[in-house]
Amino acid sequence: LNAGKIILERVLERQTVDGAWQRRMAPGECNCDPSCRGNSVFCVAIMMTGLRMLHQETGDAQTLESLVKAGDFMKAMWIEEAKGFRYTSCRRDNNDWSKTFLWDALVYIHRHTRDPELGRYIRLGLAASLAQGFSDHGKLITQQTRAMPYILYDMERGGVKPGMKEE
Repeated sequence: LNAGKIILERVLERQTVDGAWQRRMAPGECNCDPSCRGNSVFCVAIMMTGLRMLHQETGDAQTLESLVKAGDFMKAMWIEEAKGFRYTSCRRDNNDWSKTFLWDALVYIHRHTRDPELGRYIRLGLAASLAQGFSDHGKLITQQTRAMPYILYDMERGGVKPGMKEE
């Protein structure tokens, strides 16, 4: 926990107003010249999972606040037609990218905030992710199944299930 608290100090210090820890994006994330400042949903989701784990252990209010800010970034990346998220915040990126593990911390945030917009995205997006089925590729199936126990646990406690009708 001491290491987690030390890391949290840096995470909080570097989190940007948009919630996403902006940085100069790399080729493949952004092909603009110069490349955009921003982040990818993949990187933010990984950071959010670490914050979720730390908050579960400590109940620290600053950790939850940081998670909620990161969740706001994710909501801003939502593409309604795709029922998923833009891959990056690059101004030219319209590619959607939604993997099951992205929902881990988002469902946790919803459990604690009951944010109706986030609840809607969870219902639509997780249902769409699950409808794609599970991969038979080792890395992908591990990504899909690693987060599922946490997702199901927090969904039950947060009162949201994939495919539920709009409230």
